[in-house]
Amino acid sequence: MKSELCVRWHSRAGQGAVTAATFFGEACATLGYKVQSFPDFGAEKRGAPVVVFNRISKSAKILDDPAHLTTVDLVVLLDPTLLGKELDYVDILKHLNPTGTLVINTSKEGASLFNKKFQGTIFHLNATKIALDTIKRNIPNVAMMGGLTTILGLDHKKMKTLLNKSLSNSFAPSVVEKNLKGFVRGMSEVKKIK
Repeated sequence: MKSELCVRWHSRAGQGAVTAATFFGEACATLGYKVQSFPDFGAEKRGAPVVVFNRISKSAKILDDPAHLTTVDLVVLLDPTLLGKELDYVDILKHLNPTGTLVINTSKEGASLFNKKFQGTIFHLNATKIALDTIKRNIPNVAMMGGLTTILGLDHKKMKTLLNKSLSNSFAPSVVEKNLKGFVRGMSEVKKIK
């Protein structure tokens, strides 16, 4: 992973973006980075659009600079149904570095309109299917975390151990096991499209 990274998550309330960003920040802190995780949303209501940020750096200095959010290195789109209803392509790509990375939760295997609108790297991961297969609910955050682990070249074993520890604080062992299966699938099923 780069020495500095700004991540923006787009999802709907209830899909776990805040939880995923918080875990991602905690995991990066364990890996020696300075981190911030914070949401940006209005009335918290299930299904409402949510934006969450992670700022990660080897140096704490950049975390004090609000201008750092004017360039985002990686955007995660947890719910593509936001497009056309609440958001436009411009909203998703806003401030995304032209050489940055876009990760989309989608069943689409080939190119999408993003391929024409964005010059950087694009990954697809059917995190919704993985979530429905493993935990039987449309909460794709854990599968997407698996995909990010692969995309960013993070230590798979260490990230899985950290996730296990984090989930075990809140969930029964059977639920943790199902989530870990989703995480592993996310690591292996994420596909580079461009």
